[in-house]
Amino acid sequence: PPMNPEQNPSRQCAACGEQEAFLTYASIVCLNCPSAAHLACPPPPPSPFTCPPCSDPNFSFFPKSKPDQESADALVAAAKISAALMNNEAAELKKEAHKKIFAAKEAKRRAKEALGNLQDLVLKQKASEKKNSNKRKHSDRR
Repeated sequence: PPMNPEQNPSRQCAACGEQEAFLTYASIVCLNCPSAAHLACPPPPPSPFTCPPCSDPNFSFFPKSKPDQESADALVAAAKISAALMNNEAAELKKEAHKKIFAAKEAKRRAKEALGNLQDLVLKQKASEKKNSNKRKHSDRR
């Protein structure tokens, strides 16, 4: 189905790689991932569209030849930045999880305390009703 190009996070055609004009064209989405391509780039229907990485297990965005030092350094830097961002996000999620665990434990403690108080009130009420019932029996006998 045609996809709004604004929904494509890469903003690049998965089939031809065109980036600049991609925002102005209608596109379709890969059957296996969120990659999108121009309507004219993939095979026409009824052939389903799969992007190059999904349709060829040997596909690579990187050249087959050994990358130059500058490209390799850029990839390493990008990987380090990505890893740092993921570690920061993981730490934030861990903090949030600990807060939620603490809140859940506190809610459980309060609920248990409330149930204990309710049980005490029920027992006191039953004892009071039993006491009143016994008083009535004694007064009826006289």
